[in-house]
Amino acid sequence: MPPLLRVSHLTKKFGGLTAVEDFNLEIKPGELVGLIGPNGAGKTTVFNMLTGINKPTAGEIIFEGKKLNDLPPYEIAHLGIARTFQNIRLFTNLTVYENVKTACHQIADYGILDSVFRTAQFRKQETAINAAALQILKLVKLYDRKDEIARNLPYGHQRRLEIARALALRPKLLLLDEPAAGMNPQESAELSEFIDWLRKDFKLTILLIEHHMDVVMNICNRVIVLNFGKTIATGSPAEVQANPAVIEAYLGDEEASA
Repeated sequence: MPPLLRVSHLTKKFGGLTAVEDFNLEIKPGELVGLIGPNGAGKTTVFNMLTGINKPTAGEIIFEGKKLNDLPPYEIAHLGIARTFQNIRLFTNLTVYENVKTACHQIADYGILDSVFRTAQFRKQETAINAAALQILKLVKLYDRKDEIARNLPYGHQRRLEIARALALRPKLLLLDEPAAGMNPQESAELSEFIDWLRKDFKLTILLIEHHMDVVMNICNRVIVLNFGKTIATGSPAEVQANPAVIEAYLGDEEASA
């Protein structure tokens, strides 16, 4: 099976600082791959390059056979890559339903005049968008909170809403940037089950950045470890967890601070 995503020799420099150096990755459809490492290792920079926020200094990003290097973020999203952010980015003054509906509008193709004059095309597509937003909220178990203002949701539900909004883009590849940040062990366990369910039921391919090692070890098929922008290990969760270089650079520090 050919990879959904192929990243070859990806490098990003900011002036004299090399944030990511010679990064390589292949993800097959249906995989859930973890990307871990210390703070500042270059993980989010990888996500930013995959989604067009940062342009690579060198290397190549191929998604379903199409080169992404020079594409703007909105074109990459239309091709089927969606993401969440380390810091939750919701429309905090809008309702849960309105947050998801805004993302659903990417499936619309009516024009400005259709919107102004509320044509049959506009009404038909708005009906479909409303139904799609409500269906997503039902699937992620937020339907009963659809009329609540987003900022009033519990933290874990805000994370779930952000993922729901990403799902509204109908992605093939979902990038999750530290979805368990700030969660307690019980919330992290529930999130792990939720992400694994998403992968199976939505037939998604997922690339996950996460510091909660219980989440990574429980649901990832493979794990890649970055340190100072370089890949220092790759393998199964068990192999990575036992790797001396990973323990020295990352896991040892976590165990010492636990």
